[in-house]
Amino acid sequence: MKTYSFLEHTADIAIRVKARTLKTLFKNAALAMFDIMAEKKTRHAREKVLYVTVKADSLEDLLARWLNDLLSLSSAKSFICSRIKIESVSAQALKAKVFARGISAYRLRTEIKAVTYHELSIRRRGSLWTGKVVFDV
Repeated sequence: MKTYSFLEHTADIAIRVKARTLKTLFKNAALAMFDIMAEKKTRHAREKVLYVTVKADSLEDLLARWLNDLLSLSSAKSFICSRIKIESVSAQALKAKVFARGISAYRLRTEIKAVTYHELSIRRRGSLWTGKVVFDV
């Protein structure tokens, strides 16, 4: 199953993310964001491990804060996320182990300035979780 798809949007980039679990939805959203930002050009870069904890008032707010925190860390520490292990997620908190490689291991594609709250959504339909995220580029 493809984990995300692009949606039409006038000025920004919008995606729809799909997953069977909430943990996987948050992981797929982050990996999609980094996939939009950069393409790996070498496999020989060392991975760093970062531990990320995020708190929020709702699932949608948690998703936006999670992605914005990763963007900030990426910019401050010059890395691109290569793998993620979501350790726990609830309506108000997320804990994750993030594996990242230095930015020199990637060819940059699109600068994402921020994750917006515009049209941000998380829904569960049957056994499938879906989310919509709009990135300010």
